[in-house]
Amino acid sequence: MSDSSATLSAPAAVAPNAARGWARQLWKLARQHKIGAVAFGGVVLICVLAATAPIIAPYDPLAQDYEAMLNAPSWEHPFGTDRVGRDILTRVLYGTQVSVMVGIVAVGISIAIGVPLGLLSGFAGGAVDNVIMRLMDALLAFPRLILALAIVAVLSPGALNVMIAVGIGSMPVYARLMRSQALAIREHQYIEAAHSLGIPNGRIMYRHILPNAISPIIVQATLGLGYAVLAEAGLSFLGVGVQPPTATWGSILNQGAPLLEQAWWVAFFPGVAIFLFVLCLNLAGDALRDILDPRLRGR
Repeated sequence: MSDSSATLSAPAAVAPNAARGWARQLWKLARQHKIGAVAFGGVVLICVLAATAPIIAPYDPLAQDYEAMLNAPSWEHPFGTDRVGRDILTRVLYGTQVSVMVGIVAVGISIAIGVPLGLLSGFAGGAVDNVIMRLMDALLAFPRLILALAIVAVLSPGALNVMIAVGIGSMPVYARLMRSQALAIREHQYIEAAHSLGIPNGRIMYRHILPNAISPIIVQATLGLGYAVLAEAGLSFLGVGVQPPTATWGSILNQGAPLLEQAWWVAFFPGVAIFLFVLCLNLAGDALRDILDPRLRGR
């Protein structure tokens, strides 16, 4: 009876032990990468603010108060108001939603297109590699923001088109990164063994090469989120991104730029939000690189 009860109770003890093991591992990583841990916390906080903006925002982002136009920061309006009396804090919070959404979707588009192309290019080689890489080189010949501007100009301004434009502009980075990983991994002995066993090429690519090449893609995706946020803000600042009256960090900057001497707060607070979010994403990406790269893990 005692043996059977011990056998039955063993699986129940595994989960708490595993949870404690994960907690200890996370705590160890946080202690080793203090700046990275703070950056991850900042990213999580900004994402929480984006998700809860309709709940925590003190005002309607579109509500205009002509008796409170260009009010300086105060207890009633901590970030001040714009030229039509809209609360800047509320609009910055709602702009967080747009920035996070554009960043995630744009990076998703880049990965969904660029990674398969890079994987096919590196694995197949030959003419397939030349065709795909020359296409990527053609896209890389244009600065990414200029390419995104051209795509938005063709598709017309709007949130979805900004995501597509930024995603396509960043796609060559993921394609070339994936290709370099595939070229290195396909020479390993376990890939040769898979070929000798008659495993189909598609299965080798997606079951053996891709999982072993995913770490640099994750790091690049974290850094790519920062670029996507900057690109969306830049396009909105130029007036070809997400269109008014939707609140975005770039559009608030656009409205505040002519008012810097008269009402500095209109442009200052969205600029600080962009700076902090991109800084946290870049520091988090650096920490991820150190954690996932076995050559740096022991340093």
